[in-house]
Amino acid sequence: MARPRDGAILLGRFRGLDHLADCVPLHRPLRRSKSLPVVRGVERPRKVVCHAGHIYFHAPVIHYRPETRPLVMEFLLILLLLFLGGCCKCPPPEATPAPSPTPVSTPIPVSTPKPKPSPTPGPRERVLGVAEALIGTTEATGRNDGPKIEAILASTGNRKGDPYCAAFNYYCYREAGLAKLVPRSAWSPDWTSDPTWTLAEGGRDPKPADAFGIYFPSKKRVAHTGLVKKWTPPTLQTVEGNTSPEAASGSAADRDGGGVWRKRRLVRQIFAVRDFITP
Repeated sequence: MARPRDGAILLGRFRGLDHLADCVPLHRPLRRSKSLPVVRGVERPRKVVCHAGHIYFHAPVIHYRPETRPLVMEFLLILLLLFLGGCCKCPPPEATPAPSPTPVSTPIPVSTPKPKPSPTPGPRERVLGVAEALIGTTEATGRNDGPKIEAILASTGNRKGDPYCAAFNYYCYREAGLAKLVPRSAWSPDWTSDPTWTLAEGGRDPKPADAFGIYFPSKKRVAHTGLVKKWTPPTLQTVEGNTSPEAASGSAADRDGGGVWRKRRLVRQIFAVRDFITP
């Protein structure tokens, strides 16, 4: 008998063809059959060959055996998973953000409000500003002298030793830039010659920086003058030159004192007042 061709599948060793039926289920005896049925998933062979006690048959088409199918499916599934694992790369796990440092509380800068600019002083404030800056100025020897007293007298063209109560009024207006509003005079009656208020007839209420005059019967005229600081009947506050702080009203020291002082007087002591600032 010829040797089996390459690719022949061995079924088993038999002592004779009669024993083939013990291993291969046949529909009919082998000697009467022209072909074999499907054996364990192998297509019926076209030719059966026996060689050296072995039975061979040719199977051009080989089917997988039923018991091997689960293993093949698992193998294919593994290949599919490996393929998908290479194509679909899983995104890396999200990194846990590091805890943010505890914010350090910083003081909020507080804007310091800018001080409001002081309003520009009016003419009355300027006149009184000059007058109050001179409070406490005293004569050098008690004879209407001294550097500041003589400067006040010089503003009206007078000399050392002259009375300076009226010159004091003019000096304050001149230093405030209002010299053109008032008479350049050291004569007291000139400062109340055309009054806006009198004790006898009344009139417009006196205001700060108005000039007032006090009548002296012995002189039969206004013999002393000064500036009104605050008019609060029945009294008023004044700033005066050539007077004394404790001199009695109408006395010689009241009109010929030793310096510049702030005083409080009675309204009934005032003979007349004139407003040079209000038109």
